[in-house]
Amino acid sequence: MRVQSFADRRIAADPGAVRITLGEILFFTGLVLWTVQMYVMRSYYEPFFGSLFTKGVRWLCVFIFAAKIMLTEETVSIKAMAVAGLAGMLMIVSQHAGGMGMTLLQLYMMLLAARGISFKRICKVSMWACLFCFIAVVLGDQLGPLHVMPLNEWDRFREYLGFQYVSFGAIYFHNIMFCAFYAYTDRPWDVRGRQRPASLSWPAIALILAGHLWLYVMTDTSLAMAVGVLGVLLYVVVVKFGLDLFADHPVIRAGALLIFPVLAVFTYYVCDHYKMGTPLWTRINDFSHNRVELTYQGLRKYGVHLFGRVVEANTDFQKGKYFYIDSGYMKNLLSLGVIFMILLLALYAMMSYSAVRTRDRVLCIWMLCVALYSIFNNYMISPVENTSILAIWYAASALGERRAYDREKEIRRRRKRSRICSGADAVGPASVRGLRRT
Repeated sequence: MRVQSFADRRIAADPGAVRITLGEILFFTGLVLWTVQMYVMRSYYEPFFGSLFTKGVRWLCVFIFAAKIMLTEETVSIKAMAVAGLAGMLMIVSQHAGGMGMTLLQLYMMLLAARGISFKRICKVSMWACLFCFIAVVLGDQLGPLHVMPLNEWDRFREYLGFQYVSFGAIYFHNIMFCAFYAYTDRPWDVRGRQRPASLSWPAIALILAGHLWLYVMTDTSLAMAVGVLGVLLYVVVVKFGLDLFADHPVIRAGALLIFPVLAVFTYYVCDHYKMGTPLWTRINDFSHNRVELTYQGLRKYGVHLFGRVVEANTDFQKGKYFYIDSGYMKNLLSLGVIFMILLLALYAMMSYSAVRTRDRVLCIWMLCVALYSIFNNYMISPVENTSILAIWYAASALGERRAYDREKEIRRRRKRSRICSGADAVGPASVRGLRRT
């Protein structure tokens, strides 16, 4: 491995070495530290480390991201945006506030720092960091230090596996799977000297599928398993067998643009029109594991506002009645407001559309599964649970390159047609008659 800023003679001496920039070193350091503190915070390791540790690491990550922006970013506007983000966080701290505002600003700094970093490398680093932390948490549960009694919920016995809630294990495993798919799959036009692009091996796919089934047996997270298995099947069909389900076709493009806003509106409609006690709505609520009824209660209690409001939650059965809004669409709408929700849906729609236009098959599968699973769980703004949000810069750049390519292709086509037309004009009727006489 060699830092790219080394002298040219060093580069010439070792042309096959892996090159890494200063910006990548800083960003990946912050990403790994962020992943570790998130796994600590979401598992029963937190009592061992304490909340002060996780807060301190989060602030360290923010300053690492800020250093990456200031030292490597050439665009002044991006640096100004980073300074504004830091100022906003310091203002929140001075007011002794926090909550979602601080979470959004921290995500904002990470997104700014991800600019100029290869998304494939982000997925590779995120996959290995998440896998290491996932195994550490599960082993801590299985070997004893983190083990807690299973949750007995309506005749469902569900293991925590070391996480603070039973569904966290399946949600985090989703991200490990998709990061592995993206990091180790080549697109056809990225291949150099090979007839078939590289993809995840069959034993690795079988291991991922076995992981989903094991998590289902241990935690009874049927919705997470369904979406995870769907992701595996789509990868096998589209990547391994080459069936082009996400062709660059006008209908597919329209679906990619609309899937996130349509599912968001659908989820809102279902939760808003819920009628307690009727047989149909009871079946729908049971299918969603009581999510529809809880979201209906949240809508009636808190309402929808432009800038959101604090939505209190209770996930401790010992402290009273359970209340939590799991749906990503509804959670962000109520907590963060209409304006932020529109922006978030627009960003995901852009990434989904870009994936179709650039024929990025794995990102297409990832976006589809995120859109579907966001009906039931909230991980749209969590890079550790859903690293695809860090594809914003890559998707925008790839979409711009695709549009430039289409423009150049259209110009070449018009020039060719113009040359053909001008040649036809030069060969008029008289010349044609002359050729016939000859």
